Amino acid sequence: MAQIRERQLLEAPPGEATLLRLATARLAEAGNPVNLNVPNLWLKYGEEVDLLTIRFVEHPRPNRCTSDLDAGVLYNYEDENLVSVEILDITERYC
Repeated sequence: MAQIRERQLLEAPPGEATLLRLATARLAEAGNPVNLNVPNLWLKYGEEVDLLTIRFVEHPRPNRCTSDLDAGVLYNYEDENLVSVEILDITERYC
């Protein structure tokens, strides 16, 4: 049976700038820095699970995924193109 880790909910969800700063730091820690200074990014933050999804294309159709579970990062690809990144526990260092 999977255990659900309790976490303290933030008084208010972090803003886009904070989420992108945290994502940049987490990706650098994972040893796979991704350029988040691109003109089109789609962000989705799941406050209940503290998950940030960053899409580099509007409607990705990933067919391959790699992960760095120690860093809590999932990389989603369409063939060889990185189309989205998911970061688990994105605000962990923020709280």
